[in-house]
Order: sequence, then C-alpha cells, then structure tokens
Amino acid sequence: MFASSTPLVLERLSQYGHLVKKLVVRAISSQCQVTFQQQLDRTVACLSVCDHMKDLTLRIRHFSDTHSRESLATVFETLAKRASKLEHLCLVSSWHTLDGLEHFEDVLLATTCLKSLCIDGAAFETLQIDNLGHQHHQLHARRIPQLPPLPLLTTLSIPTANFVTTRSFDGTYACKELELAYVRAGDLAHVAKCVGHSIQRLKISSLSLSLYENPPLIFAALRYLKAYDDVFVYLPALLDPESPLETP
Repeated sequence: MFASSTPLVLERLSQYGHLVKKLVVRAISSQCQVTFQQQLDRTVACLSVCDHMKDLTLRIRHFSDTHSRESLATVFETLAKRASKLEHLCLVSSWHTLDGLEHFEDVLLATTCLKSLCIDGAAFETLQIDNLGHQHHQLHARRIPQLPPLPLLTTLSIPTANFVTTRSFDGTYACKELELAYVRAGDLAHVAKCVGHSIQRLKISSLSLSLYENPPLIFAALRYLKAYDDVFVYLPALLDPESPLETP
C-alpha cells in the first residue's frame, strides 16, 4: 500500500491497517500544501496502525531554506514498536536537515526478522566543491549508525562501509549481497574483515582514486562484482586472485 499521509489514507488504514503487509510512506516538504511537521505526524499515524508490516519504504525529505530543523525521533520510536515482523526495510531521507538519527538504531535493534536493508546514501552526505571545482561527497560521521547483529540479513545497501562492524554479521553467513555507494581508502579492507566471508555479490557506485590496499584483499565467497563509470578500472588490483570471481 502506498501512503502519502493524506486524511483519506489515514481513514482507510484505521480500518484495514492490521492487514497491510507492504507499505510505502512519503513525507516531502516541497510537494505538499500542509506543513512538513503535519506530514510527519501523519506518517506516525500510518505506522501506528500497521502492526504486521513485512515490507516498508520510508521516503522522508525535508528541503528548507531556513535554519529550522525537524526531528524523526517520533517516527522511529513508533516504527521500533512495530519492527519485529519487518523483513524488508528501505529508508530514503535527507538527514542533513533532520534530527533524530539515533532513534533509527532502536529500529534496527527491534528487527529480528530483517532480510534486506537499504539506506539511501544521500541521507548521509552533502556535496562539496573544492577550489579547483572538483566535487567531493562529505559524509556526516556523527549521523552514521552502527548496524547491530543482523543474523538473517541477506541483502544490504548502504552509503559507506562505516555502517558495518565485525559484530554485525559475526557467526552468520546469511549476508550474500552488498552495495556500497562510496568506497574510500581502507573501506574494502574493513568490509572484508566484517562480512568478506559470506559476500557473493558486491556492487560499488563510486570509488576514491586514492584507494589503495596492500596486500590485495581476499573475498572468500565473492563471485559477482559490479561497478559504475571508471570504478572497475581500479578494482582488479585491489582483489587477490584467490577471490573466486566468475565475472570480469
């Protein structure tokens, strides 16, 4: 079910929310006549009546020309109470203009059945341009949550390797597919340490030209590697020939 947080949707959900298995909720400040806070309140109301969701996509974008900030705390607190049945979770947000990220970790801790997780990279970065006119993605380190143990997670899409730790997939071989939006020096070594034992598919969108790994990394289960633009030119030198790649 798709919900743009309208009164009609809320009315229907109040009657049939307990039957909803898949839900897409959108709150975008520049595309609605009501205030952004009203949209967040309606988002909370939508989540409050959907106790059996298995698949959820949250698209919450706040575009503001002022210094005022809104918080996602209540949204995440409400979701955490209903996250135990979630199998698929996708979050697209503009957290450089929003607060309350710390509560997203509570959502992840409550997801005992999560199989796939997607966190949009734009939620954590701003684009900076240096004196030469080159573009650089600057990540907000203080806003990056540490993924808790996710024993059933098979597919993970995240902005950077900073999200994963050795305890995120300790003792499990469930995670088979990983997508990284930005890879910088040391990131692949970190990924290899945390989840290199199980990853079979690796997808990379952007690669730092200063990236260097010595010795080359071994991904014991990696068979498929996908990269964009000029990224693939630099990858072969970073991986040990013992990595069982089946595709160039």
